[in-house]
Amino acid sequence: MHLYRIGFEAGEGKRDLQKAYFESRDAYAKMAANVPVNPVALIIASAAVGGFQISESDGGAMVVAIARQSYSQAGAAIGAGIGVIIGGAAGGVLGGEIGGLIGGIFDDKKNKK
Repeated sequence: MHLYRIGFEAGEGKRDLQKAYFESRDAYAKMAANVPVNPVALIIASAAVGGFQISESDGGAMVVAIARQSYSQAGAAIGAGIGVIIGGAAGGVLGGEIGGLIGGIFDDKKNKK
């Protein structure tokens, strides 16, 4: 939940993007270093860190941006990752479809308000 909040606040302009990126990356590194690690939590954390885009400005400075995803896109990615762990390739396909469907319901509800 902590990583979600970091990404959400950064995407809404409530948190400095560069600090949010490094905070997310550090949280992910701590999770990955813990043994045993929960593979589902690691997939979700990886997606949170992967939402940040790092580039270099013309002057050589680091530029951080965050990718805005719909719930459908995020649900499909997380569902596929969890599905692969549980049921291999077929589980990944099914998990992606289910996650995308559930995320699409959230997208529809959000757009109707």
